[in-house]
Amino acid sequence: MTGAELKLIVSENIKYYRKMEKLTQSGLAEKANLSIGYICDLEAGHKWGTSETISSIANALNISPYLLFKDNSKSENKTFSKHQVVSFAENLKKQIDSFISRE
Repeated sequence: MTGAELKLIVSENIKYYRKMEKLTQSGLAEKANLSIGYICDLEAGHKWGTSETISSIANALNISPYLLFKDNSKSENKTFSKHQVVSFAENLKKQIDSFISRE
């Protein structure tokens, strides 16, 4: 794997986990204490984050930093945070309750 390929993986994973947390780039920037422009550049693959930056982003996304380096392109298995699972379960419960109340 080349450095360019690794940068692409990290940029795609930042965007993926940000969307899973339902955060905008601005929201992620605020939670990670980074500028919006820097988040945009990371997601576009124009910049490369330091270990501190990667750690801040991972913390803001409620994931372990290693997940930002994991190549998910060949796998359908994605890792979800506790928050994501709870949110999914709550939404599913609402849909089931709504369905049951219609009958």
